[in-house]
Amino acid sequence: MDEGRFSTDELNQVIENWEYIANKNNTRLITSHSIIDLRSPVSQVINRKNIDHVFECDIYHLELNIPYKGRSIKITTSETMTPKFEYPIKNPDFSFSIYQEDFTDRIIKMFGHDELQTEDHEFDKRFLLWTDNKPGLTKFLDFKVREWLKSRSICYFELNTEKSKNKLSIFYVFNEFSTSAIQEEIDMFKYCINKINC
Repeated sequence: MDEGRFSTDELNQVIENWEYIANKNNTRLITSHSIIDLRSPVSQVINRKNIDHVFECDIYHLELNIPYKGRSIKITTSETMTPKFEYPIKNPDFSFSIYQEDFTDRIIKMFGHDELQTEDHEFDKRFLLWTDNKPGLTKFLDFKVREWLKSRSICYFELNTEKSKNKLSIFYVFNEFSTSAIQEEIDMFKYCINKINC
């Protein structure tokens, strides 16, 4: 049973790419794996000692911490989870949450739910925004950041929320088969860090 995002060959390429990125950014890649029993919970309890029908798969997890401005950008990714970037921000001036708009969000908006707008209609159509400081978020979401987000499939992008307390955090999909594409994401995340007063 294949539970990962990648085939074996693709996974090897992704790990090799992240190792290259770690070396390029003067850090090391931390790899770990866990074995998952794919039997139902009931089967696991009933047949605890019977390993003839154990379906195991290794799930690899990758982590690197890139030194930046006296702190570290923590990047985690795995076979089953898309990349997540995090960077600690002490006492940020504002909080925000950006996530991809879905069908339910569109229905709620039809019934008059107010939504923060950026004047970039394509961006506003794709994302829902929340902030406690509209001028701060508007300044942060310059053309470069909006274009970057529009070209990605994001789960969330947050600063100092319940989920990302005192951190800038993005959880999203991008091309992990290209070292230049991975480095571009790191550089763009650094650009976002620099736009926040930290």
